[in-house]
Formats: sequence, C-alpha cells, structure tokens
Amino acid sequence: LDVAHGAVLLALDGLASEGSIEQGNVFVSHGEGEDDADMGHCIELLKQCFRTGVVEKHYPGTEHMGTAMVSFADGLRQLWGKDK
Repeated sequence: LDVAHGAVLLALDGLASEGSIEQGNVFVSHGEGEDDADMGHCIELLKQCFRTGVVEKHYPGTEHMGTAMVSFADGLRQLWGKDK
C-alpha cells in the first residue's frame, strides 16, 4: 500500500468518491504485520467502491511473501467460486 507514495490508496479514494460500482470481484490478502491502519483503510475503500464481491483474508503467522502461493490459490477459488 505504500508503493509509489500511497498511489493505491489515492486511486481507491478517488474511485470511492465517485460512487460505488454494483458488483466486482476483489480478493485482498495480507500476512502478519500487514493488518495495520493502511490495510484497514484500503479494505474500507474497496467496500465503498464495490457494493459486493470484496473478500479479505488474513494469514496470521505468515509474512508478506509467505502468503504468495496460498493467497494465489485462495484468490482463484474465491473469484471463480470453486471449492478445493
């Protein structure tokens, strides 16, 4: 979220101020230490941008790069609506 001096949050803030989109498919995952105020703000902005379809998953005990494979698989299952 701190990439490019907060560009993600700035873009989401702009989208949220324009009004929400009926539906979207957004999967946001984060590891240990990434469940801070910026992440919370990002998720709230996403929920303002999309009325439905925003799913957040936290992986406790896993650092940023440790979430890569599991969140990729979980995200695909979530977005495609398929179980394991």
